[in-house]
Amino acid sequence: MHDSMESRRENIDTPDATIDFGVALYRLKGLRGYRCAPRYQVIPAGRDFFHIRDAATGRILGFRQDHLAACHLARHLEAR
Repeated sequence: MHDSMESRRENIDTPDATIDFGVALYRLKGLRGYRCAPRYQVIPAGRDFFHIRDAATGRILGFRQDHLAACHLARHLEAR
């Protein structure tokens, strides 16, 4: 086996100061998905048309013709 490959295999179990992003992302995710998932989602519903959907119930709560306006409405609903 190549020397650098062998040294990498030896260092797998040793603690290191570098960040393992896979582990960092795994810690953010709980058993039922990400902890801070947004409740209101902006989904495309046609050409230049977007729905704001409640992720918990699946109901459509509003619509906008501009994506930025739809995101603004989703943020507004999330804040209340």
